[in-house]
Amino acid sequence: MPKGNKQNIYNIPAGISFTDTLAAGLLHQTKYSPEKLATYLILLPTRRACRSLQEAFLRQSEGKPVLLPQMHPFGDIDADELLIAGQTIEDFNLKPAMPPLEQKILLAQVISKLPDFSKNPAQDMALANALAQLMDQIYTEGLDISDLPHIVDRDAFANHWQITLDFLSILSEYWPKILENRGCIDAADRRNRLLQALNKHWQTTPPTHPIIAAGSTGSIPATADLLKTISKLPQGSIILPGLDTHLSEIAWNDIEEGHPQATLKKLLDCLEYDRRNITAWSFIREQDKNTVTREKLFSYVMTPPSQTDQWAKVQPTKDQKQEIEKSLSSIKRYDCTTAQEEAQIISLIMRETLEDKSKTAALITPDRDLARRVTIACQKWGITIDDSGGKTLNDSAIGQYLRLSATALIDGIKPLSLLSLLKHDYAAGNGFKNFRSTVRALDKQLLRGLTPASGFGALKQLYNDKINNPDCYQKPD
Repeated sequence: MPKGNKQNIYNIPAGISFTDTLAAGLLHQTKYSPEKLATYLILLPTRRACRSLQEAFLRQSEGKPVLLPQMHPFGDIDADELLIAGQTIEDFNLKPAMPPLEQKILLAQVISKLPDFSKNPAQDMALANALAQLMDQIYTEGLDISDLPHIVDRDAFANHWQITLDFLSILSEYWPKILENRGCIDAADRRNRLLQALNKHWQTTPPTHPIIAAGSTGSIPATADLLKTISKLPQGSIILPGLDTHLSEIAWNDIEEGHPQATLKKLLDCLEYDRRNITAWSFIREQDKNTVTREKLFSYVMTPPSQTDQWAKVQPTKDQKQEIEKSLSSIKRYDCTTAQEEAQIISLIMRETLEDKSKTAALITPDRDLARRVTIACQKWGITIDDSGGKTLNDSAIGQYLRLSATALIDGIKPLSLLSLLKHDYAAGNGFKNFRSTVRALDKQLLRGLTPASGFGALKQLYNDKINNPDCYQKPD
């Protein structure tokens, strides 16, 4: 691999705060001309990363007014409000993106019209969701969806594989027509086209202001190509997140897919840049010795399988063993018997940490149920959690109301489901006078006791029986 000479690719180690270190460095660069910072364009992986960097600038400036740089996300680069290099998305003549929910509904409608595949609406939506994910992956890898029918030899597969190939024809035959009729393109396709257009624009017209791509691993091919262009710009810089500089060259070259450093290795190959030429972001404060020791230890742990025989050759001295133990002293393990217990322990740890006003806490988990439990537990102490995973429609207030409405209908207007619906905040009675007090009276005076038959007719009959024969019903306590 060619060895790059231009020192415009830097690394911020994993053991320190990426955004705070980046913000401190940029403020130091422009300390004699603070207004120059406003000319910088910072490209970050996500919108959340942009917000985090804004907060980091506030911390590093100790609350003083600062002219912030332009900050835009790579991952959400298809958002309509983005302004990149002084141009709007409309300047690239791109059609609007198909909304994700609309995409799944339209795919489900196509599936519902195929008798060999459609079973029920729920299954149609599940299959539509799987197709949407496959489509996003195809565009992410920079492939052409029209090539899908030609990727395999049909004659070489059994009948059950033929069925799968017929099903996938939805993407290559039906879906392009739907997009054309609606004047849209897929969101992932639109993102790639915008990245490619921006890449071409910067190649032909290099920006005269500083461009910094920070925190991206270039996992999307179109993003990696743009990063390569940025690395060649007169004022372009790339700041990598947590590149392992401790691995030996032999181990680095043996890294395969699935390794934590695999995407960074692939990016450096795309950039045609030698890892040994990458220096640390020059504004990093001196790292704590425990942090450095921990980084080296984790680097050893993540050694590629082909090089794990080197573990036997590692013979740490007594002092080194003590350093390792000290570096791991702040890492604790808790064994929990239930998910609720796990959430309670995590929330207690976060609460204890936040009692120190100078500290922050973060929970990193792929388990959305655990994140929800921790969020609810923290709310009891007045701690509001900024959940980057967002909130699903099912967990939102309107989503819960819609679910309760559907459940009440499916259950045949049974007392429990009906009362759950009527007591929801979104149930307002459509102008019904004294609606809330009437619902409480309905609960206490009519719906407690034996479960009536299904439907509003049964409830009406129960009410009439109550009025005509009040002695037949025992009053609630």
